Order: sequence, then C-alpha cells, then structure tokens
Amino acid sequence: MIKLLVPTLPTTDSLIPYLRRIEEAKWATNFGHNVQELESRLRDRYPGNRVVTVSSCTTGLEIVYKMLREAGLKAIALPALTFPATILAAANSGLNVHYGDVDKETWAHPNVALYGTPADGPMVDAAAAFGEQLMFGDVPKIAVFSMHATKMVGAGEGGYIVCKTEEMENELRMRSNFGMLAPGTASIKNGTNGKMSEYTAAVALASLDAYDRESWVRLYDLYEEFLPSWAFRPKRPRGAYPIMSVGLPVDAVPVQERMKANGVETRQWYCPAMDRHPLSTSFNYPELPVTRWIERHSLGLPYYPSLTRSEVEYVCQALSQSVES
Repeated sequence: MIKLLVPTLPTTDSLIPYLRRIEEAKWATNFGHNVQELESRLRDRYPGNRVVTVSSCTTGLEIVYKMLREAGLKAIALPALTFPATILAAANSGLNVHYGDVDKETWAHPNVALYGTPADGPMVDAAAAFGEQLMFGDVPKIAVFSMHATKMVGAGEGGYIVCKTEEMENELRMRSNFGMLAPGTASIKNGTNGKMSEYTAAVALASLDAYDRESWVRLYDLYEEFLPSWAFRPKRPRGAYPIMSVGLPVDAVPVQERMKANGVETRQWYCPAMDRHPLSTSFNYPELPVTRWIERHSLGLPYYPSLTRSEVEYVCQALSQSVES
C-alpha cells in the first residue's frame, strides 16, 4: 500500500543535542532555551515580524480569536471547506461564523491557507502553509501556523503565531501564559496554558534543521508531469505544499475504493464540509456551489518527499484506471 501520508519527523540522533540542552539547563518549559532559539529562527523567515510559539495551532487560533473577540469582533468569515479546528476554535472563542465558498479556480479563501496555498486576508489560519505563507506589508496582520506531525516542519504537536508589532507579540505571549506577563507574576488578562514546552521545541528545531523545500518542490513537479490531463489542479504557484488534492470528472467515492484495491491510500480532504457539522446550525451561510462540487469530486493523493518517481507515476496511472474503469 502506498500511504497517503508519511510524517517527515526528525531522527532520534538529531534530537539529542536539543534534549541535552534541556537536561543541562533543567529548564523544561516556560520559554526556555529551545523555545527562544526556535522563535529566533522562525523570525528570520518572516523579516520585520514577530513570532510567538504555542502548544498547538488550534490553541493559537483560540488565543487570537479571543483577543479579537474582546476587541469587539463579533463574527468572522471562514470557509466551510476546512479542517474542523478552524471553525471549532472560532466557535469556542465566542465568534459567529459567516461561511463563505472557496474560489472555483484556486479552491482558496482569504482567511484560510487551504491545501497550504497562501492566503491574503487580515487574519489567516495558515496551519498547513509553512514556507509559502509570507507576511508582506500589512497583510496578513496575524497568521497562525501548525507544527503537527503531518506538517512539513513538524514537532508532533505545536504551532506558532506571526504578528506585526512588539505590542501584539507581548499580548499574545501573555495570553498563552495564563494572562501573566512572566511566569510567577499575577494574571492580568484572560489567558490559557498555551505555551510550547522545551521538548516540543526540541523536535521542532530538529525538524527545521532537516527541512528541505526543494524535495517538496520536486514532488510538486512530479505530479505536474504524471497527472492525467483531465485531473483538475487548483491554481497555485509552484512551491512546497503538504497536500495534493485534485478534482475528478466523476464521483470520488467509487474512485477511492478502486484506488485502495490498487494499493493506493487516498482521502477526500476537508469532506464533508463544516457547514454540515451539528454546531453549524446556528451559523450564517449561503449556498456553497464550489464547496458542494469539491465534496463530490475531490480526492487527495499520496504526498510526502520520500515518494519516488516510479511511485508517483504508479499513483497517477492507478488514478487514470480507477476513473476510466
């Protein structure tokens, strides 16, 4: 079976220097040496911006959403076609969700970097967009990234928030630390235990050491070479993305079963859409024709750098046979 996902996590040997740092410093959490280094290295990827690490992308989203809610925001526009964390974090933060459809050509939404494709809204859920979601000018003002095991730079769990100002960085860090300005001080804001531990940061640093953008670009190019001409590919720049999802000219469910019989694991990413979730009965949403089409016709294919050229070719041949049979 060619698996859908194989995490690209670091080796045990590569973790040892970062784990030894924890042992020697006897500093396991509360913004220790590994977290400080990770934030510094991430800041270098987003010149002119600030970085706050968090225990997970979902926690980071909730911290940001609650901050915006307290500033007066009542509702937020989000796509129904997204991972549940996007919607649940907003709902858990007291925001009403106004569902929107995705773009027909890109399958994109301004506030969520779907399929790893960069977004250009003011506040972006960039969970899967490491390496591609950049921060230019004033937009996005805030972006939240995931370091889950399935991401291109993974730490098992974990995430980070990129923002524009030192004032916002301090606010976000305080909210990730029980509303305290520093460990051991009084809590003066609404907050939560959203800190990244030194052990998570150790895995993140080792993953960052090993990150090879070109291997992901190579994979992107292989699929461009072998996918059948009738497979719809959402328009996005050549780059590094964690998901390959294509549109089919037929219903995807029977194709998925045939692919499995041919030894290829697939998945319909983000399906069913979140407007079908029981939580969403109280939300506001219009007709979503592109989302409905994607639910019926999209299929996610195996996508990770260790796939060989022959394996990608086989996946695409199996797709052709499964659609045309």
